[in-house]
Amino acid sequence: MLASDGDTTARERLALLLSRSPVRRRLVALLVEGKTRKVIATEMRRSQHTIDAHLKAMYRVVGVGDRARLMMMAQELIGPDDPPPRFRGVALGKSSPYHILNLQVWAYHSIEAAVDASAMCSDCLELSNTVTLGSDSTEGFLEDRGALDYVVRDNVGRYWVGQRGGVKVYSPSGQFLQTVGSRGQGPFEFEFAQPVAVDAEGMVRILDPRLGRETVVRSDFSLFSDVPFPVGFGDAEWLPGHGSRYAMAKWIATPDRLGYPLHIVFGSEIELSIGVTPRADTTVLTPSASERVLTVTNDGLVLSAMLDQYVIEAWETTGRRVVGFEMPGLNQSAVRPGTWSWDNPPPNHVGAIASFGDRFLPVISRHRRHNWKDLVIERVSADGRPYLSAANGQVPSVYRSRLDLLDLDKATVVASTWYDGWLMRFVEPRSVIHLDYTKAGEPLLQLLEVAYRTRFGYDELMGWASKSSSDDGVLSQ
Repeated sequence: MLASDGDTTARERLALLLSRSPVRRRLVALLVEGKTRKVIATEMRRSQHTIDAHLKAMYRVVGVGDRARLMMMAQELIGPDDPPPRFRGVALGKSSPYHILNLQVWAYHSIEAAVDASAMCSDCLELSNTVTLGSDSTEGFLEDRGALDYVVRDNVGRYWVGQRGGVKVYSPSGQFLQTVGSRGQGPFEFEFAQPVAVDAEGMVRILDPRLGRETVVRSDFSLFSDVPFPVGFGDAEWLPGHGSRYAMAKWIATPDRLGYPLHIVFGSEIELSIGVTPRADTTVLTPSASERVLTVTNDGLVLSAMLDQYVIEAWETTGRRVVGFEMPGLNQSAVRPGTWSWDNPPPNHVGAIASFGDRFLPVISRHRRHNWKDLVIERVSADGRPYLSAANGQVPSVYRSRLDLLDLDKATVVASTWYDGWLMRFVEPRSVIHLDYTKAGEPLLQLLEVAYRTRFGYDELMGWASKSSSDDGVLSQ
């Protein structure tokens, strides 16, 4: 019997069970999609009593006590050929009843928002390579260390890529043009250059978390300004129309030991600290638990996502929390900070979110591969402690990515697709970055065009025009 397979873990027992029973694999896949037992019984042409019996048997064999635990484990075991999961949004509020993004929110309660699970499309998003950066010349080669994932496109179509000693600029076709700035600590010098935004005048805003500086560069590559900025932040997003004002992710402990993860900063001054959710009001947030990725909507809302949980929240710059979305199951258990080990595997995480409108939010999450144990090797640190690292020295090789499109109005994922590689972040609504490597191990950035085949009659999606599926249309400008 499976229950007597020695010291196998619950996850391994579930994997073995699903491999032996197509019926139970189908049942679990439908559960992961968010369907109820009644709907599953109808689709599988079984009675609900039979479905319940299957579930109870799986709880007993696998050694778990409830469906939530089973689903968390099952998500990692649903292969890339299975339909992506349909997540259920949860609206989380901390105010009197009001309507935000067409969601009803109540004080101090978590409610399940209305979700049309059948609307999720698993084949509507298509990614295709358009431009490659870092391959055309020796000077144009990219460093793998530093701010490689910070890329912006300026008003004339040039790509600005962050590096340690400056920013490398490429033409719209991917040809290297020049390096802006140099390595150092003086004016127009960088230790960790992160281009984060292009303003209405075409000037590029570059942050350096090591030097604690914001550098603004004109479109002719000349220096416009250098101003102080906080050091050591995790992510930052410029607030358009507010000068050098940013939303910043950084753990800062207050005198009462409550760690705030988000801040509104102007220059080097922190104007307001925000980001403590209702569930964390009495919790001391640690630096690792406070890590966030950010984006800013057209109407000035700050959207943040926790790294090791699929929890997305919207904040006004006054500090008022507007609404939140939670998609359970990103990780089976709490992620422990520190190096990888056999019992502390590479964590699944949210890599980036982006806002190019007020309704739809693309979300990039990264998931360790099913065969991750074959892709790592054990090493020993200088103090004699064993740890795991990617066998080829490239962390992205251990992961694959998923791109979700979240409809904020409906609190649900309307489209989702897996990508066999490391997606980094969006540059534009239709352009996402994929990190790749040459045979010699040199990094390349591939700009992927995102096309959306719609079946649901949306006339506009993230600023794109769409065609109906009846003429097999894809999104176009």
